[in-house]
Amino acid sequence: MSIRQIARALFLTNPGTTARATAPDAQKDAVPSLTEMLSQLSQLSEAQWALYAFSREPLRQKFDTQTRIFLAKESSDAGVNLAKPIRQEGLSPESYAKRLGLLVERLGRPSDGSRVLFAQYFPSGKVRIYEDCLDKLETTLASLPLSAPTRKEVSSVLLAHELFHALEEKYATSIFTRSKRVLLWKIGRWKYTSPISCLSEIGAMAFARELCNLAYSPYLLDVLLVYGYNPAAAANLYRGILRVAANVAPPPQ
Repeated sequence: MSIRQIARALFLTNPGTTARATAPDAQKDAVPSLTEMLSQLSQLSEAQWALYAFSREPLRQKFDTQTRIFLAKESSDAGVNLAKPIRQEGLSPESYAKRLGLLVERLGRPSDGSRVLFAQYFPSGKVRIYEDCLDKLETTLASLPLSAPTRKEVSSVLLAHELFHALEEKYATSIFTRSKRVLLWKIGRWKYTSPISCLSEIGAMAFARELCNLAYSPYLLDVLLVYGYNPAAAANLYRGILRVAANVAPPPQ
């Protein structure tokens, strides 16, 4: 999982609460406290997170706001529907990985050292969890004056996210996140369609949230894990999320 795929987070507010995101002043260089950033992000609605996910989609201009939200909801449902029977059976991500016959490797950092990665799924049947981000997470969490997930909990969420990608391979022809395509061009009877890459990530986030029974959105790790590497980069990411989220009003309370 690369930075654009990051996910998972903290117990900050009730999962049912939402808030109107306020786009911050882009001129402010000061890094907000991590507590402030996570508290604000924890109040975003699913529709607001959907727009954030689509903000990184190469084909995002093909979809208006309501279509993006609809596609995200369908993708989330696909992830939840896969995770529910696994959780109801009482299986942890680690146990389910064994059932699938996946090899789970735990390494420090990618061998080339050129990218920051948190976890990866390989179609050959292997998942890698990179412990460097978890080491930095522990240092980050030690400074927070609030209840936070443990290293083990975050590791399980990272693994759950990658398990979804393994299941996508199994159900590639039927699962919405893979089967949904967008028309790029058509000439006579010839046409070319493309998958929508962000749907896979949206489904994986929903799968991880359901399987790990989280009371928060996994997307919070987009800030939390980056913070361990570069607080200023995490703050910029936070501001970008709020700018995108400000395009969606929260539902009435």
